[in-house]
Amino acid sequence: MINQDTLESVSGWALRTRQILSDNIDRLKVIETGELKASLRVDTKISGTEIICSFKFMLKGKFVDMGAGRGRKANDKKNSKKTKQWYCRAFYGRLSSLRGMIGYRLAEEVVKKL
Repeated sequence: MINQDTLESVSGWALRTRQILSDNIDRLKVIETGELKASLRVDTKISGTEIICSFKFMLKGKFVDMGAGRGRKANDKKNSKKTKQWYCRAFYGRLSSLRGMIGYRLAEEVVKKL
């Protein structure tokens, strides 16, 4: 059973992660039209015994993060685009933070039951 505190913590984590991604878009000047930042959405909900947290954004943003896109050919070192890692590094770093937070909460619950 998922308690309300855990849901609120995960929702807070998701909103903070969205803010970090948004800040990265600004800092790295990713897709300067503002489309990517406007498309960034987060949704947190309970489904049975799970908390589902989903992040949605333009697919183009993923290609920018990888340094792929128009004008780039496979294994072409001369014309390679510089990656603007606005997503991967920040998101996976935040996942590590979420794992720690959830692990701590689960440990607290177990200790309370002893």
